Parts: sequence; structure tokens; C-alpha cells
Amino acid sequence: FTTPISLTIGLAALTVLLYWLTRPRTKDVFWDIETVGPREKLKRISELAKSDLVKASDELLVLLRAYPDFQPARVYYSEWHYNQKNYQEALDGYETAFELGTAQARDYLRASLAAAKLDQTRKALLILQSAEKLLPKDRFPGMIFFNMGCYHVRLGKHESAVQCLLRAYRAGFRKT
Repeated sequence: FTTPISLTIGLAALTVLLYWLTRPRTKDVFWDIETVGPREKLKRISELAKSDLVKASDELLVLLRAYPDFQPARVYYSEWHYNQKNYQEALDGYETAFELGTAQARDYLRASLAAAKLDQTRKALLILQSAEKLLPKDRFPGMIFFNMGCYHVRLGKHESAVQCLLRAYRAGFRKT
């Protein structure tokens, strides 16, 4: 028979041996967790879109659910739909992105073009007018003034259209 002390020592030794054999190691893959922020995730989605649109689309939706207030993802989502000619979804996405903060001039331009494609000329003009108020003058391209002029013509505001076209010309826009 064994004594209680020898039994305790034997069980302790067996416990140490089992721990040593089954302990987590730094090279075990399931312990390597890589955290990726929304900006890096969006960059990866953009790369993935070049080879697998469906998977990239799914990943983008996951990103938007996880970070609903991440404006660059909202803009990317809107561009995606604009390029797919899904103008209503693009316009809705751009409007959500603009609520999150100031965007770039090209984003306002695309949003206005989406509205124009949906025969929402007044909304297209309002988008560009808000961009004019929000963006610094040196970052406001003449093309936007040109499009504002076009929207004014569609709305029958010819004097305003001429003013916008003059501003486009002064800003260096030349339609060739």
C-alpha cells in the first residue's frame, strides 16, 4: 500500500507532466489572433474585390455592421453601388456617409450624378451646393461648378447656370 504523502506526490508529478505535455505554446496557430482595424479591413476588402467580388461584398457588409459610423467604408459601399449602376443604393449610401462628416469632392460629385441618374435634379444640385459650403476653395474642382450649371439649366435657372459656368471656367475647367 502507498501512503497518502506518496500518493499526493505521485499525483502532483502526474499533473505537472500532463500540463507540460498539453500546455499552450506560442507557435500554436489557434493562439495567434490578429486584430485588424476598420481601415486595414477596408484595404483588404479593396484588394479582395479585384479577384472575388462576392466575397468582398460579404466582407464589406460585415465591416459596415461592425463599424456603422466608419465613413470610408460607407463611401466605398456607395462607390461600389455607383459602379454597379445601382444609383438609389449609391445615393442612400453617400447621404449616410455625408452625415458622418465631410467627404472628398469626388464623392459629392458622384452622389450628385447618382441623383441625376434618378431624375432628382434638385437633390443633385443641393448635394453640390452643400459640398461648396463644406469644402475648402482650393479643393473644389471646376467640374463641380460645371455640373452645378447643368443642373441649374435642367431646373430652368439659366442665370444661375451662366454664373456656375463662369465659375467653372475661372476654376480652370475646360470641357473638351
